[in-house]
Amino acid sequence: MKLSRLIIILVLVGVAGLIIYRFATSGGEEKAASIEDIRRSEGIAVDVVTAKTATFERWRKFIGNLEGIKQSPIYASAPMRVRNILAKQGDRVGAGRALIVLDPLSSPQSYSALQGARLQYDNLKREFNRLKPLHEAGAISDSQFDQIKTQLEADRKSTRLNSSHRIR
Repeated sequence: MKLSRLIIILVLVGVAGLIIYRFATSGGEEKAASIEDIRRSEGIAVDVVTAKTATFERWRKFIGNLEGIKQSPIYASAPMRVRNILAKQGDRVGAGRALIVLDPLSSPQSYSALQGARLQYDNLKREFNRLKPLHEAGAISDSQFDQIKTQLEADRKSTRLNSSHRIR
C-alpha cells in the first residue's frame, strides 16, 4: 500500500511540475502580429503594372422598345421555310429591296403550284415555237403571235418568281 501511495504522489508531483513549467514558459511567447502591424512595419503590398494604350468599352443595358422611323409588316404569301436572309440587323433597306428568300419546295401547295406553272410554261413555249415559223410565213396575224408571246413572257416570270420567292 505504501508503494501505490508513492506512485500516486509521484504522478501528482509530475503533473504539477508540468503545469508549473507550462505557465512559466508561456509568458515568453509573443502574440501574433495583426495585419495593421504588418502593414506599418513592411508597407502595403502593391502589384506594379505597366500602363498600355487600349480601347475602352462601356456597355449599358436598357429596357425598352425601339421602333424604326417607318415600319412595314412582312407577310409571306404562303407558309414556306426561309432559305436565306438577305438583310442583316442594322442594315438600311429601301423600297423594293429583297429581304428574305423563301424555299418554294417547303410546302406541298407551293410545290404543286410551281410544278403546274412549269408545265404551263413548257406548253406555252412549245406553242410559241410552233407559231413562230407560221408568223414569219404570214400564216397567222401579228395579234395572235403577240398574244402567245405575252403569255409566254408572263408565265416565264411567274415560274421564276415561284421558284425563288423573295419578300420585299
